[in-house]
Amino acid sequence: DEPREPMLAVPWGALYYFLADRPNPTRFELLLPGTLGPDDRQEVMATLRRAPPRDLVWSTVDLRNLAPVTFETFFPELVAFRDRHYVRVAITEANPVGRGLERPGPTGVPRRAAPAQAGEELWRLRP
Repeated sequence: DEPREPMLAVPWGALYYFLADRPNPTRFELLLPGTLGPDDRQEVMATLRRAPPRDLVWSTVDLRNLAPVTFETFFPELVAFRDRHYVRVAITEANPVGRGLERPGPTGVPRRAAPAQAGEELWRLRP
């Protein structure tokens, strides 16, 4: 990959952008419920349609520990765009994440969040 060639990391990716020396093509660091409104999602899609990055790094983390919806429900336009214009070329094995995260229980007493299974997928723009 060419250094400084944009790539998109979904739903987050500051570490990927830093390690790969590649910029985010959008102005949004997080593509998560609560961080993007409908106008923001439209802006992301317009940016990607105008200049689709060659690579997407797609985290398969289960976001239900963070938000009440799945990513597919929150941003179906981006999922459809990925499926239509990209092909998956690599998958990492799932790794447990979220260990040690605590969320308030119904009584306000912290409880341990259930570990999510997460991995990453690399998607490449179709020729």
